Parts: sequence; C-alpha cells; structure tokens
Amino acid sequence: MDNNNLFHQNLQVIKAYDEFLYEAVKAYDSETMHHSMAEIENAADGSEIIKYTKNDYEWYFNSRYEPKRVVEQWINNLGKIESIATITMFGLGNGMILEELLQRTPSGVIVIIYEPSIDIFMKMMTRIDLSLLGKRVFILVKDINDVFLESIVEALVTYENLSVCKFLGHPNYWTCFPNEAKTYIERLQTVIKHVEVNSNTKLRLSERYFKNILMNMKFLKHVSVIDQLICKVGVEIPVDLPVIIVSAGPSLKNNIKELKKVRGNAFLIATDSALNGMLLEGIVPDVFVTLDAIKSLQRFENEELRSIPLICTESSRWEVLDKHTGKKIFINNAFGFGNLFLNEMGVSYQASNHGASVATFAYTIAMMMGFKTIILVGQDLAFTDNSRYYEKAKVEGCADTLDENKSIIVEDIHGGKVKTSRDLLIYKEWFEKQIKEYPEMEVIDATEGGAKIRGSIIRTLSDTIEDKCRIEFDMRNYLNKLPECLGELEQEQFDLFLDKIMEQYNQLYQDTKRGKSLYERLMTILQNEPNNNSEMMKITKEIGEVTQEIESNIVYFHIQHKLERLEYTVLNNLGVSLEDEMEDALQMTNRGKLILEALEKELKEGVLEEVERAVLASKSFE
Repeated sequence: MDNNNLFHQNLQVIKAYDEFLYEAVKAYDSETMHHSMAEIENAADGSEIIKYTKNDYEWYFNSRYEPKRVVEQWINNLGKIESIATITMFGLGNGMILEELLQRTPSGVIVIIYEPSIDIFMKMMTRIDLSLLGKRVFILVKDINDVFLESIVEALVTYENLSVCKFLGHPNYWTCFPNEAKTYIERLQTVIKHVEVNSNTKLRLSERYFKNILMNMKFLKHVSVIDQLICKVGVEIPVDLPVIIVSAGPSLKNNIKELKKVRGNAFLIATDSALNGMLLEGIVPDVFVTLDAIKSLQRFENEELRSIPLICTESSRWEVLDKHTGKKIFINNAFGFGNLFLNEMGVSYQASNHGASVATFAYTIAMMMGFKTIILVGQDLAFTDNSRYYEKAKVEGCADTLDENKSIIVEDIHGGKVKTSRDLLIYKEWFEKQIKEYPEMEVIDATEGGAKIRGSIIRTLSDTIEDKCRIEFDMRNYLNKLPECLGELEQEQFDLFLDKIMEQYNQLYQDTKRGKSLYERLMTILQNEPNNNSEMMKITKEIGEVTQEIESNIVYFHIQHKLERLEYTVLNNLGVSLEDEMEDALQMTNRGKLILEALEKELKEGVLEEVERAVLASKSFE
C-alpha cells in the first residue's frame, strides 16, 4: 500500500475512533506538512526511522544502525508485563516500539501513546497502520485531542492494576521535548494521585449502591417500570407532543419563566438538580428523575415534590424514594434485585444504556418512550459565566467553580468559546452521539447559553414553545394512571422472593466458611506433605466446586464490592516471578484463603443482619 493510500485509510480509522482528531488531521495544511520538521530516513539495516530537526539540531528517535535489535532489547528490559496492565508512553516515534509492544504483550494490555509533536504524528500517518486504534491503542496528540489524556488514563489505570502498569518514554523524547515532557508527567502524576482517592470514592459509592438496593427492595412489589412506557408515543401519547428536559445549567436563569407556558402542552421532565429551582418559580414538572446513589438531600427538601411522579433506579438514593409518596417508575440499570424478581414474574425489565448523568438519563427515557422532538433547557454542559449551576439550584457543597488547570475550551452556541470540564465534555459527546445515531429525532437546544451540541437545532425557548407546544395532553395524569407492573397473584409471590434472598445469603455464608476451611487444609498439606498429590487434587477439586457455588449465588453480585480493596492487596504481587512451583502454589492458596476469610467476616459482622432487617421491613411495607 503506498503512503497516500495508507494516510487515507488511517484517516477513516481515526474518523470512527476520535472525531476531534479526525477533523484536525483532515484540516491540517498540506503545505505545513510538506515543510515538516520530521523526516523519514533509512537506518543501516534498511529500517525507516524518524529524524526531527529542532533548533538546528537533528534528533533521531531510533538507532541509526540496528533499530529493530535495539527495540527488541529495550522491550526485553521492561520485564514481565501482566495481562491487566496499561502501558502509557511519551512519544510515538516511528511506531516500531508500539508494534513490538503489541506483538509481545498479552491481548488484554492497552497502550496509551502521547505524541508531543503534530509534525511527527502527521509524518507517521503515512507509515503506520492505525487499525488497532480504539481496541488496544489510544493515541493522543498535543493540542489536538490530548484533553482526553486524564479521562482515558483514569479509565484504564485503576487501583486494581496500578502496581503492574508501565509508564514509559520513547528514547530521546524526554530530552527533545523537555517542556512537553514536564507537563505530561505532571498531568500523569495528578491522575495517579487521584487513583486512590477515586478508589475510596468507588468503594463508598458501592456501599451506597448496596444500601440503596436493600432499602428500595420493598418498592418492587408495587412499582411500575419504564418498559410499560416504551414506544407509547403515537399510540397512547400524541405523536406531535414534544418533551422538554430541564437541567440545572446556569443559563436556566435566562428562560425558566417561559416554562410556565407549557403545562399540558409538552412532557416536562425535571432533572433532580433543576427541580427545586423550578418549584421555587411555581413550575411543577410532569415528572422528575433522579439517578445518583449519593445525591445531596438538600435538593429534595421541598415537600411539593413528594407527590410528583418519579422515575429512578433501584440504586437511586433510598432516602429520596422513602419520603416520596407519588407514582414511582423504575428503570433497570442492572443493579438491584428487580432483575431477579420482576423477570421471574414475567415482567419485561430490560437494562438500558442511559449515559452517566441525570440529564442523559432523562434523554434516554424520552427516547424509549418514542418522542420525536426533544427540547433541551438548562443544558449548558459548560461553565457559562464561570458557573456550573443555575443560581436557585445551588446547594451547599456542590462544586460550582472550575480549576483553570482542568478547564477545556469548546465552541459555544454563538460560535465563541466557553470553558467546560472533562465530565461535562463526556456528556456533550454522549448527546452528540445519540443525535447522530437517531437522525429521525429532532433535538432542539433551547438552553440559550453554554456549549454547542453538534447536531442539535439552536433556538430560543420562547420561539420553540410557540412552534412546538401546540398539542394538549396531561402527561402527569397519564403517568399517575400507569398501573403497577405486577398483578395481585404476582405480588403474592413477593414474600417468598424475600425469603429466597435471605436463604441465598445464608447459603453464601456457609459456602464461604467451607471454602476457607478447604484452603486451610490445602495450605497444611502443601507445607507438610508436598508429595501427597492425590489429596491435593481432591481438595483442589472441592475448592473449585465451592467457588462455583459462591460465584453462581444470586446475591453474590450484591456483596462483591466489599472484596475490591482486599483483592487489590492480594493481587498486588502476582506479577512477581517465583522461583519454584511450591512457592507459587502457597501464594495462590493464601490469596484464596484471605478473600474468603474477608467475605466470611463481612457476612458475619454486619451484612446478614442488615439484609435480614431489610427483608423484614419489605415484608411489612404496603
């Protein structure tokens, strides 16, 4: 394949993988490319290598004599690379190191390349096949798509695999690009510092999921589910009725009063962050949605909201659901016991991909119901006027400012520039992806401020209401009349289901104790009777059986998060090469024992009692 064809092939690969990078490469000035500081030369062995001229000095990023042999030696010096590792590398060079890494590492290893020179990257677009992008390789180019560096590293370098990750620099890149290297290292260090903090947050969030699922279990008997509303637009709901999703962006102050005009002429959905501000303005939505497991309770102090229909998940904050007295509609996010009970009762309860924010959650609901026109209000997805939230939606402790070092500049709705954060940028891209994939839907951005959502129609809310909100339909009344998803016969099975949950937890406890005992016996034999192969085989088989019992237990998923910190601790040294098989066997046996010991302790010292209380409360709840 000639260089020009490879360039265009790579361009199509990038288009599917990273639209920002694609647009930048496509728009790159060919004259600039022609006068690039990066050139291709041949080494003594015939290999193509990069020469880069900077300040009249010529830099080579590979050996000028035997680059392939040097690369092989360089890779050998890295030592063992585990299958769960992520490799980050400063510099792409001529791609020879990347190619060798991919050939000599397990298929689960992900490589993140940060290229500080657009000249080198553009030159290599004609030399390297980038078809692996998005599968095992992420390439970030300075000032082009490197705003995603932190989010990609945070996703792939975790508390569980940190000890086996590799942080590398392509030969000569550190000295050729010292300023870029310093900034790159500082950014990486910040991410790594956050790994442990994020791990603690994840564990705390997992605990909240655990608690919320238990406390919300009682609602399963009488709840409605979103599956009952799928594709109802055009059947039970007028096809031309629009949906308006109200978020809590700062631009909401510009047009919130306009929403008073739409009662009965649109499906008005409030995100939980916007709800209090709307109620203060006398605007009562048809429904509000809440998603987060740890959402601030200050957002739910207004008693008026308790009777408004609510759409949520089983893992949404239980205190909100507990005080709410109106119609509850669950949407399946694959957490909770609804998967077991409702599906067992023959109720359609399908998990859906609803993004990561309450606004994307609301958008997914509108799509599932079949609305053809979606109007976004307060969806700034940016720090408009240096603020993240509408003034009446702010609560104590909410992060309303943006660290300048973490800000990302994007296009605003007027063609200017506005600052945003990584999480908001991810949400923006989520909306853009949905708009692109479902062109039959009309998405109107009536926020009147904030970041531009590509593919949406930008209009004022006043004009949009006048044009679109012409159909009369009482959505709040429609939702309130939505029947419970279970009939009386199915509801009578609920107490039996609760008993089953308790039985499964008790069985999990017994299996855990048995498994721990088996590991202790195996360790004794390994230490005292290392030649007793028949007994070791027998116990190993029993351990396999009890492990299968534990992992197939229907409640194991509910408690599994409690082992995450311990699993990191005992997995931390698995990448070390041991000198003999006996030591390896002892280490693996001790690992299994520690995990089951921790699980037994969690069950005995709190979980069983907590589950029993939740089961009793659910039985008495009506």
